[in-house]
Amino acid sequence: MHVGSQELFKDLVASCATAPSRNKTLSPGSKKKKALDPQKAQIAEKKRLAEEKAARDVEQMKKQITRRVHEQHVRRDKMEAQRLAAIEHEQATFVAEVDEFLRIQHGKMFNQKKEMHNLWTEQVYQKIQNQIAQRLGDIDNTELNERLNSLFGKYIETVGNKMVFRDIIIESEYDPMENKQYTIKVDAEARSETRWDGIVDPLNEQIEKVMEIHQGEGREKPISHQGKMPGKSTLPVIEWESGKIEATPHGFAAKLFDKSLVEASLSAEEKAKRAKRNMSHLNDGVMDHYDYPRTKESTLAELPKGKKCFPGWQPGGAPSLNVEGGELSQVFSTE
Repeated sequence: MHVGSQELFKDLVASCATAPSRNKTLSPGSKKKKALDPQKAQIAEKKRLAEEKAARDVEQMKKQITRRVHEQHVRRDKMEAQRLAAIEHEQATFVAEVDEFLRIQHGKMFNQKKEMHNLWTEQVYQKIQNQIAQRLGDIDNTELNERLNSLFGKYIETVGNKMVFRDIIIESEYDPMENKQYTIKVDAEARSETRWDGIVDPLNEQIEKVMEIHQGEGREKPISHQGKMPGKSTLPVIEWESGKIEATPHGFAAKLFDKSLVEASLSAEEKAKRAKRNMSHLNDGVMDHYDYPRTKESTLAELPKGKKCFPGWQPGGAPSLNVEGGELSQVFSTE
């Protein structure tokens, strides 16, 4: 059994243990104590009922919490099952269609690359390879062996006598480029207006189509594609140096060129007006380090006097000055 208050329980037990028998005569103090016992019992009963009610409330709250947690878990499991079902459906329909589409596209791209490779092999590689094979077939093995032995012997002999540098070549003593004349060269010129049987590179097909559009119907090639190295014109690196770049259109030469164009379009009167505007007004345009005007008028013209914010004002509360007609006259008060 659960007891709400141990103190009240002890008092209740003590009152029961010390209660006098019915046959004995009760003293006045015992009568008063007996009158208070029902009041304590009533308080204990009320407390017991309150504790039972609190216990029932706690139990009901636990049941509600358990029920809510269970319902929340059920909803969560239901939503998870729906989400997994949606994912599985998406995997079985949309994702499968996308995978199939990508697989087909990958196959198309692979076939296109394979076809492009076969076309390039036929039109570019085979033409160059056939020329190389023909050149190699024309070489005599005995002559090649003697030539290589001679080159190697010259190298060994030269290295044994002196040091050989890669960037210093003295042909009279040893020429490391002697075998360069036997380098195999092939004809790999692209097809053009002047070479109809040239090599057609399928990798440049799109570029050639664009160039045909721009060059068709009597059109000329762009300036950027008229040289041996087509592309955007740039300033050579060797001309970036200070002292050289000024002479290029990117330096001061451009400014001088623009100035000359502007002056060429001016009339004689405009040129004279510009020259007159640049002349000095102090000494009729003639001025040097030794002969220059030193008069008071020239000094005032070059460095005029400053202006006051309040004409006629004098410091220290002095009477103001009135400036009229270039003359100064003191203004006194009439008092």
